[in-house]
Amino acid sequence: MNIKKYGGLAYFLLALPLLLLFRNIRLLLNNCFHATDLGIYQQAIFDIAYNLNLNPYITIRDVKILNDHFDPVIYVAALFVKVFGYTAENLIIFEFLWLILFFGLYLFIVKKEKAELPFYLIIALFSKGLLSAFLFPIHPTTWSAAIAFLLFYGMNKFKERYILLLIVSLCFFREAIPFCTFMLGLGLILNKRWMPGILTSLFSIGLLAFVFFGRPALMGPTISYGTDVLSLINWNLITAFNYKAFFKLFTPYLLTYGLLFRYLKWDVFRGSLGLCLAYLLPLFGMHFLTNNFHFQYGALFAAPFLGVFLSERIDKVLTKKELVIIALSFILTGMGSWTKVFKESFQTDLNKCIISKERNDEFKIAKSYLWALPSERTILSTGGAVPQVLKPNMQIYQAGIFSKKLDSYDYLLFEHNRSGDTFPFSNEEMEESKKNCQLEDHIYKNEWFVLIKDPSPKCFKGFLR
Repeated sequence: MNIKKYGGLAYFLLALPLLLLFRNIRLLLNNCFHATDLGIYQQAIFDIAYNLNLNPYITIRDVKILNDHFDPVIYVAALFVKVFGYTAENLIIFEFLWLILFFGLYLFIVKKEKAELPFYLIIALFSKGLLSAFLFPIHPTTWSAAIAFLLFYGMNKFKERYILLLIVSLCFFREAIPFCTFMLGLGLILNKRWMPGILTSLFSIGLLAFVFFGRPALMGPTISYGTDVLSLINWNLITAFNYKAFFKLFTPYLLTYGLLFRYLKWDVFRGSLGLCLAYLLPLFGMHFLTNNFHFQYGALFAAPFLGVFLSERIDKVLTKKELVIIALSFILTGMGSWTKVFKESFQTDLNKCIISKERNDEFKIAKSYLWALPSERTILSTGGAVPQVLKPNMQIYQAGIFSKKLDSYDYLLFEHNRSGDTFPFSNEEMEESKKNCQLEDHIYKNEWFVLIKDPSPKCFKGFLR
């Protein structure tokens, strides 16, 4: 793989992941990211690292972290912040390292296989699933991309003990993945790969039993996302289903399988191509029912497909014209995400927030004040401010969603005039709630945010739902 022969375009494409890092840190520093899910995992990771508490209570989510999702890979992130510091920026960098791991493995294998670099660069960099995941920091589901890619690339290439190691590792990124590995185990058995198939199926059953029965018994009540899925089975698919998100994610992969069918016929449902579909079938069912293919979930689908396409060397199976058609499908479905990246990297007036150095300087003063408070002080905050002010052991509650509602709070911090992401409140609702706080003890007040000490119920109840 000689990158130089492809000219400046190849270097431009290779530099795009760095733009993702720049964009994410820029938005973080301007309160453009909400506490869901960033602040939830941030608080968990900070408290794990600081207190060596393996299952801390998360005030932002009103649950212990492993009672919400079972994703022990967060302990790796805890070690990272323990070494490099308790900041949200470090977690953004930590997630970026997972992207670099994925991209590094991907390029190394493309070089090793002597595959078509432009084609494989395009389908990775314009993968809607990967982009939607890395544009929504931070989440362990996103981090699984590198492992899932390597698993499905190596399904017919690696020794079985390495395949089993990857399968076991993958299951610790999200509690739903054992459903997928169980189906993968059955697929391996049908392919007469008895040992890895049986071991994978048994491990998956055992882990699912722990997650859904052992975990509640040992850790207390857990949040049941399965109940939410069942409640949505009777959806009206004509009016309620998000077809746009569905086809943006899946069109390139459906198109690729359709073109491969011309040459491989029913073999597209056998071997590693079939195993990929078997693995993804439970995920597809869950996310079809919940109508949720956005954000971190996109990586769950994109990484296995990219791995198996490279393993099967589809550039050798399909014609040049067909490869161009596939590449164009990736570009057309992914270019909207890159347009968003460029806009949010260089413009100042964004949908949810305004980029302003003056605002940032002012916010640092309020942040320093809050960081100096004793850890037992309770703080109610709008979601965009949480990631920036959060520190270990902080009793912070996000306004309007998830957090437990208290009878009183020691401090209230809220953004207004589009100075941060205030979901689930509209700008109009924020202005209305602000009116109820005019007579409060304002520690800090400017055109971007307000910090109030001992807010009255009349004031803070406008920020609860």
